[in-house]
Amino acid sequence: MLSVINSLIDYAKNEKNDFIKFVIFYYLENNCEINENQKKYLVESFITESYIDKIYNFNSPSLVSNKNNNTAPRLIIEKLTHISGCNAIIENKYIEFCGGINIIYGANGSGKSSYFRILKKTFSNPELEILPNIYLDKSKKQELNFSIDFIKNSEKQKYEYQKSKKILNSNLIFFDSEKQNQILQSIDKDKYAIYPNDFYLVKNLVVLLDDIVKDINKNIEAKRENNQKNISSIFKVDPSYLENLWTQINNIKKDSKNNFSNDVIKRYNLEKIGEILNVFEDQNQAKNIFDYDKYINSLNEIIKHINNICLPWVEKFKEYSKLVEKYEDLIYKRNKLIESINFLNSIEGYKINDWVEFIQLGDKLSQKYPNYSDQCPYCQRKYDENSINLIDNYKKILNNAIQVDISNTYKSIKGIINCAVADKIKITDDLLKLKIDNQSVIDFIYIVNQNILNISKDSEAFSRLDINFDRIDELKNNVLLFVSKNSQYDFSNYNLAKKEFELINKMFTNVNTLLEWEKNNTHLNELREKISKTTSRSLSEFFKKLYSEYFSSEFVNNFNECMKIFDKKNDFLKFKKTNVQKGEIQSGLLLETGHSNVKVVQIFSEGEMKSIILSLLFAEIKIWNNKNPLVFDDPVTSFDNLMIEEFCNIISKLDNQVIIFTHNMLLLDLMKPYLKNKENSIITIQGITNTKKGNIIKENDNNLDSHLEKAYNQLKKPESINIQECCFFLRLSIESIIDEIILNNQIPRKYTSKNIQPRINWNELVKIGLKKEDAEILKKCYNRVSQGLHLSISSSIKPILYDDINEIYNDLTKFVESRRDKKYYD
Repeated sequence: MLSVINSLIDYAKNEKNDFIKFVIFYYLENNCEINENQKKYLVESFITESYIDKIYNFNSPSLVSNKNNNTAPRLIIEKLTHISGCNAIIENKYIEFCGGINIIYGANGSGKSSYFRILKKTFSNPELEILPNIYLDKSKKQELNFSIDFIKNSEKQKYEYQKSKKILNSNLIFFDSEKQNQILQSIDKDKYAIYPNDFYLVKNLVVLLDDIVKDINKNIEAKRENNQKNISSIFKVDPSYLENLWTQINNIKKDSKNNFSNDVIKRYNLEKIGEILNVFEDQNQAKNIFDYDKYINSLNEIIKHINNICLPWVEKFKEYSKLVEKYEDLIYKRNKLIESINFLNSIEGYKINDWVEFIQLGDKLSQKYPNYSDQCPYCQRKYDENSINLIDNYKKILNNAIQVDISNTYKSIKGIINCAVADKIKITDDLLKLKIDNQSVIDFIYIVNQNILNISKDSEAFSRLDINFDRIDELKNNVLLFVSKNSQYDFSNYNLAKKEFELINKMFTNVNTLLEWEKNNTHLNELREKISKTTSRSLSEFFKKLYSEYFSSEFVNNFNECMKIFDKKNDFLKFKKTNVQKGEIQSGLLLETGHSNVKVVQIFSEGEMKSIILSLLFAEIKIWNNKNPLVFDDPVTSFDNLMIEEFCNIISKLDNQVIIFTHNMLLLDLMKPYLKNKENSIITIQGITNTKKGNIIKENDNNLDSHLEKAYNQLKKPESINIQECCFFLRLSIESIIDEIILNNQIPRKYTSKNIQPRINWNELVKIGLKKEDAEILKKCYNRVSQGLHLSISSSIKPILYDDINEIYNDLTKFVESRRDKKYYD
């Protein structure tokens, strides 16, 4: 059975949708990890159609699909070198791996998980965070740097760390707590879904494709809105209206087989004018819409002048004529009255109206101010007899009803004259030049205008109007018909047409902009049509088929076989029927028992749940014939000793390179019998207390000779000696003296507290035969080198120096030489 990635490659080769094929290839090419920037690139590739005609090399070494042997490219990790920047690991240290089983042992906090994370970041998850050394001062913080030597397809290669990059399609399997959650995901509180290794890659691809389609639709809509917004800012109209108009003009252009020109615009205008001309009284006034515009403006001005000026003045003319006639008659009657008064006959100009007004104003002043009761308000002189007679006689006239009527009539006439003066300014030369083919209207306007001008010239001498009122009434009736007919027409259609014609001419001047706008719209519509046909449906069906194949009888048999190894008594565990939708797997395990509603999570312990997960993993490796490395981080946590031994049994039968990081000493011991016929490497990571960093020790170097040799190599170079590290090797030497010489390797301290916090009971050693003076020597040396591993008050008061270390080394070598026939490193 092909691996998930290789199956996906085969699917992509046969995919008919070029964009989906492009996405799959890009997904594989980028290690099945697509970040936001890469997702934007995929969206942009669709929008610009740059993905079209791409050549996909699905047979490249990193994407090979080998159906002959059903295996992915074989890879062996040889060496991991930590240069800087990782928590818990000493700089410039390395781990060498063999092609068989590798066990890296270390207590919690020793740094083993950091090595696991480096491998996982390189081969599986480039986004995985590698913590810096949290014990270092921030100013001394170093950037992460490491390298990995490996063999791929029999070719030696070296990977030097670069951010967000991993080796593509390595098919390495990494097992840790995160992997457990991927394999056994929670469906609800009491259910679990099986999520086999690498199936999440297809599920993530389905989700990615759906997200990309959504983003593309949003991008198309945003570009369309921007395209419409840009055109609206130029033409100030609704884009849909402009689009419809553009289509109509385009049709004319196609009919005329002509480019956009004045002829196309003119033809469209004439077609529109023909729909409007028959509404107006005079169709011959306009040859095109722009002449017609002048005609309508003239018509509107004339109708406005008729309604606001001419029609109201017809009645005012009639009123004015009556008032002037009445005024003349009243003046005549008043003059006759004055003539009848003999005293006034002798006064020059006695009939003039000024005398009447003069006396009238003086009388008002006399009534208002008592001082003027016996003197003239004008000259301030006492009245004589003639003056008194003059005033008394004129008062007779002032108090007469005729004079009152004259005053009121005078005011009314002056009011009409003032109106004429005000309306005279509205009779402009432009208005007089307006042309219209209706003589009644022309005559009517002329008569009214002329009489308004005549009345406005009258000040005191009121002249009669030369108007034939029968004629003007006749003209008025004709004008009312004219106004009624032309006012009833709804100019909104014409106004819309006028706006449209102006818009068309503006379109002609911006034709290149419109062509670009049309091109963009066409392109976006084509993209919208294409993306509507791009779905994850087919990919989901492929995923469903692949998942069904995964749960074949062969896989189930492999799973059951592994489960029986882990848990020989349990054969009730069965697979549920699987269902896959949109890349989401709905499946799980159930217990076939007489008890209903009993769920796996309720009945199995944590260790048993882990055995289920590992059984799935091993069944998967077997059915896919995956020969690539397996990397574990504490795989047997919560296992009992029997389950740990079965784990060792299964691991030993695999042909894969196996790398196990563990803090479980029992796993280390139980694994050893299975390593006799296997290439193997056992490494211990021990912490130096002060730096909190892991130091790598191979098992064949974890002995007295090796530790003394390392201390000696440090002492040979006093100028570059690491005091603390040298103390560390000397302390390991003392512990190894106890193991190898005093206890003769009969009671290894690894089952007590060795490599964690060694506690040596010196008194007990004396009881079993160690000389007291020898015990004192070893104890003194041990305490001194232990002091060198800690920053404390005592070590700061009396720091351990090179000479101290050299003396301790000499004491230890003498002690060993006295008990062994061997000389140490002179």
